[in-house]
Amino acid sequence: MKNLLTILFVLSQLTLLVPENVVSQSVEQEWVVRTQHQYDTYPSKIELDGEGNVIIVGYERIPDGTRFLILKYSSNDNLIWKRYMNDSPNVYGYTRDLSLDDSNNIYVLGNTSTALP
Repeated sequence: MKNLLTILFVLSQLTLLVPENVVSQSVEQEWVVRTQHQYDTYPSKIELDGEGNVIIVGYERIPDGTRFLILKYSSNDNLIWKRYMNDSPNVYGYTRDLSLDDSNNIYVLGNTSTALP
C-alpha cells in the first residue's frame, strides 16, 4: 500500500511539471477520410509510404466473422486501392501492425482463428 501511495504521489507531482500552455494547446485537424463500407470497420495502424500515400490497416466485421482490411489513400484523400483478406464464414481475422520497406512494400501482421489459403 505504501508503494502505491508513493507512486500516486510522484505521478501527481509530475503533472505539476507540465507547462500550462502545453495542456491548453488546441489541435488542428489536417486530414480526414470517411469511408463508405457495408460493414463496420476498425483501423489498427496507419503509416505514410515514401510517396506520401496513407496506408491504413484494420479489420471489418462481416456476417459470421471479420476480415483484414488494407486501404491506400493518396495525400489528397483519393482512394488508390483497397484489399480484403478472408471472406470465409466463421473465420475471424484481425490486423495488429503494419510496416513498410524502402520500396513501399506493405507488410501486415495479424492473426486469424483458422488457417487461410
